[in-house]
Amino acid sequence: MKRRLVGMFLVVIILSAAFAVWLIVPGSPVTRANCDRIRIGMTEREVEAILRGPATETLQWPDEVDEALIKHWGASDVSILVYFDANGLVFHKQFGVIAPRPIWWQILHWLGFQPPPPSVPA
Repeated sequence: MKRRLVGMFLVVIILSAAFAVWLIVPGSPVTRANCDRIRIGMTEREVEAILRGPATETLQWPDEVDEALIKHWGASDVSILVYFDANGLVFHKQFGVIAPRPIWWQILHWLGFQPPPPSVPA
């Protein structure tokens, strides 16, 4: 009986600790709500403050005359693209949900094969 009581007590302690960690550890800053907080005319530093860090990828705008940059912030299932003009100010933003890859694709990738990219429905 005493052993069972100690075991139940340990389970309660472990579950409580796990719940506390879940409450304390912040989630990903790449959310639709944070994308909505980004405003036209903001600087890159202001966007980084909202998204808690620098972009994970920087792309040059296809028309190099405009000198615009596209900055990408990503998480496992969502993505935010922020377009900066030549003055370094936001002129467009875009939030997107990344479709999960099918299980067969993940298995082939794990086995070292290069599976084709998943098709995107039109």
